[in-house]
Amino acid sequence: MAMRELWVQAICLLGFFLNSNINGDAQPLLHSLQLHRAMGAVAASSPVQSYSAAVNPAFIASASTLQCALGGEQRFLAPGWIEFSSSLVVPVSSGAWAIMIGQEGLPFSYEQQAVITHGRKIGNDLSVGASLGVRRIKANQFAAVLSTVGAVGLVIPVSSSVKTSLSLTYLPSVSSVGFSKKDYSVFRFSLGYTVSEKIQLMAAVTKQALWPSAGCIAMQYQPQQKMGFSAGFAGSPSMVWFGLQLGLGTGWILQLHSGYYPLTGVSNGMNLSYVKQEKNNWANEP
Repeated sequence: MAMRELWVQAICLLGFFLNSNINGDAQPLLHSLQLHRAMGAVAASSPVQSYSAAVNPAFIASASTLQCALGGEQRFLAPGWIEFSSSLVVPVSSGAWAIMIGQEGLPFSYEQQAVITHGRKIGNDLSVGASLGVRRIKANQFAAVLSTVGAVGLVIPVSSSVKTSLSLTYLPSVSSVGFSKKDYSVFRFSLGYTVSEKIQLMAAVTKQALWPSAGCIAMQYQPQQKMGFSAGFAGSPSMVWFGLQLGLGTGWILQLHSGYYPLTGVSNGMNLSYVKQEKNNWANEP
């Protein structure tokens, strides 16, 4: 009976996914636990969170060491509904470059993205960034459709422990049956507060073109050098999540996270990242 209920849930989710992609009303790739984890880590300055460019391209400007990440998520426990993502951040003079590649969906209906980001510092405090990429959507028997995606961002520190950020992400509403006058463009404002070396807090407000304004709050707690916890809540769609971080060795970090959506159920994910160590500093990604 439990297996039957699981397949009924999967079929319902599949119908929602296909209908959303055909009509161009689905949430964009990385509107997921991975993105919310990145949002919850923006209070930290160094090293940056590997997927932080998906939140605001200016966040990677503070990267001081090379890092990469590979992650996956099973959405809503539905068989075959997988999100895969990878990220590489390379620091350069006065900033950093990043590339992020990902795919979300089912074997026959999915969305893919490849995005390049550059962030740089202006003076000692201000950071700016921009992203440009390609988005590909394929739904069942329909032909795949390509579109351009982009983002701009700004980070303004208020003090040594508080920083604010603004970002605008352009995601045109594209489906496998063509383009739409609507779009997924997202405006996001965040406020990060570093309480101490062990505790970081974040609050954000996001406004997406096809969805109502949504708030997000998150906390990062790291009681030990190689162990950390994260938790948060986001609205529209409502979700609560919890994450665990474990240091596996020199620069290697394993992150496990789980989120609960009241409307659709549970999603689970994991992420393996590597942060090149800086001298006299254990590479710890929040």
